[in-house]
Amino acid sequence: MLSDRPTLGPPGGPAHLAGLLRELEDRVARLDRATASLVAAELRADQVVGAVSTELRHVADAGSVEVPVMVPPAARNARALHPAVVEAEHIVRARALELAAQQRRADRWAAAVEPGAVGLLGSLVAFAGGLAMSMGAGRLPGDAISRAAAAQTMVAGRDPHPEAIGFIWGPFPTLFEVPFALFRHLWLGWTSSAVAATAVSAICFGLLLAQVVRWGRDGGAPRWMRLSGVVLLAAHPLLLLYGGNGMSECCWMLFLVVGVRSLTKWWEHDDVVALVMAGCAFGAAYLTRYETVATVAAVALLVVVVSWRRASGASAVVTWKDRSWAAGVDLAVVLFPPAAAFLGWAFASWVVIGEPFAQFTSQYGNSALVAASAQGNADLVGDGSAAGRLWFFARQAVVAAPALVPVVGLALWVGGRAARRTAAAVVVVGTPVVLQCLFAVRGQTFPWFRYVVPTVLLTVLVALAAGGTSSWVAARRWVRPLLVAALVPGVALSWTVVAGRQLGATEDGRLVDGFVAAVRGTQVVRSESPLWRAQAVAQDINRLGGATAGAVLTDTSSTDAVLAASPRPELFVVPADRDFLSVVADPAVFGVRYVLLRGPATPGDAVVRAYPDLWDRADHPLARPIRTWGRAEDPAGQFRLFAVRSPRGAPRPTPTEEPGQ
Repeated sequence: MLSDRPTLGPPGGPAHLAGLLRELEDRVARLDRATASLVAAELRADQVVGAVSTELRHVADAGSVEVPVMVPPAARNARALHPAVVEAEHIVRARALELAAQQRRADRWAAAVEPGAVGLLGSLVAFAGGLAMSMGAGRLPGDAISRAAAAQTMVAGRDPHPEAIGFIWGPFPTLFEVPFALFRHLWLGWTSSAVAATAVSAICFGLLLAQVVRWGRDGGAPRWMRLSGVVLLAAHPLLLLYGGNGMSECCWMLFLVVGVRSLTKWWEHDDVVALVMAGCAFGAAYLTRYETVATVAAVALLVVVVSWRRASGASAVVTWKDRSWAAGVDLAVVLFPPAAAFLGWAFASWVVIGEPFAQFTSQYGNSALVAASAQGNADLVGDGSAAGRLWFFARQAVVAAPALVPVVGLALWVGGRAARRTAAAVVVVGTPVVLQCLFAVRGQTFPWFRYVVPTVLLTVLVALAAGGTSSWVAARRWVRPLLVAALVPGVALSWTVVAGRQLGATEDGRLVDGFVAAVRGTQVVRSESPLWRAQAVAQDINRLGGATAGAVLTDTSSTDAVLAASPRPELFVVPADRDFLSVVADPAVFGVRYVLLRGPATPGDAVVRAYPDLWDRADHPLARPIRTWGRAEDPAGQFRLFAVRSPRGAPRPTPTEEPGQ
């Protein structure tokens, strides 16, 4: 619907009169704004005319040209205003404009206090939780540790360079961690405990909450509803846990909310600057998570439809060519930033590693990881058929956001502005969920609970949109409390699932257990923490004889936690080094002293692929095992160090592809 539903009630009744009063107040406010704009325009015109007249008189004086003073007819009669009166009027107008500007600045300041306070508090809470999980319990997701290691590789190590950021995942989360990794020499915990990753995710968590508050304010939701909605959003385990565990979910959703706010502003006010901001936000979201391609495609369709309809109603006679031109211009504006991000990142990947879409084609990519984990994923889902995978994903979505469909339906029923804002939110935030569902049905993704996190955010955004400015909602006081109450079941059910490690929430359950143990002060067994085990491995390698720059060969797709924890990352020859493949082909000839492996290794581990029997053969001609950390039955895996039998020459502190140097 394109207009709010009128308040029901007999003419002359209280509800009818209240509706008329609200409409009158709205029209008076619009008239005041229009009058202020006209006064401002008149003052600016007077200033411009005065400046032009002054300059012309200066030119005339310079050329000794006499310019007659032209007096308007209205000023020739006896009733003409005295110049002092005219000047006083200008002073009054200028003062009125100054006061209006001061009021606008005060309103902007007041509008910034609420989201600023919410964002700061949210970031502090998430960061404290992240420290408890990483420093207190030694538990963080592997992807968070991997990004911290990649950020460290860019600024420290044997071959630091920008390309070390990697092209498998979106670059932004890792790039945001680089400033923290620069200070690892002051405190090793930034990388060894992946605190850099938790800091970035906590900051993005706070900014996300602030943007949600602004979304509610834009739509006219009352303050109590905005704050209640954002508290329930922050209390959801898929937001609270991932705000502190160093993952990319909050960073990605932050850009999506910025995009949907800008897109809605353009839709409502035809503001081209807002459309540019939306495009930039979607480009940033793509460089965070690749699922954004679905959002960009859906947004392109929405922009074309809105622009076409808007051009059709602009005048009485509009040709098909005019509508096509208007839609094409708006489409180009919103698509340029994400298209530039997509093509630029693909080109950079192709130039550096020879693969434009390494996520799908590389031995380290997500496709290879999913294929290698196919049996484990099938065991987790239970029914490996397409229908079984769809049912598993549907249950995850229903548990995370059980009120999504009813809330969307109510917002569309309210109509008007609520319906438009809901449509924009569904297009931007809901489309990646559809894409993830398609991947789940085809068995091309992991069946993890966290992949339905956009449904949680979407429910809150739609609830705030439905509870915004609307005569239909204002006349029914029960609607807004009902919308807030609809968010509670998702929070409660999701915590139950995470605590029980059901529906693909096994890793989430471990994080919760670690956090609880750290808060209670319960003794945590350090050997059972993969993060702490990696720190022990790094310390032991650092004390080895012959441990100099370039002495240890390893593939960080398996051993990234060890590299991140090492006080001397320059010891390791890693895939980001430009001579890595040459060293893997013949470690001894490049002076390598040690080889570090992890069991089980990732599918793309280049060292394991080159020497598949090294782990099991004590008599391997390349190297012999000298140290093992961990237990074989531990699912976190073991680390094993091998000494190269016949190294030739000294280890290379800097990359070179010339053997024997």
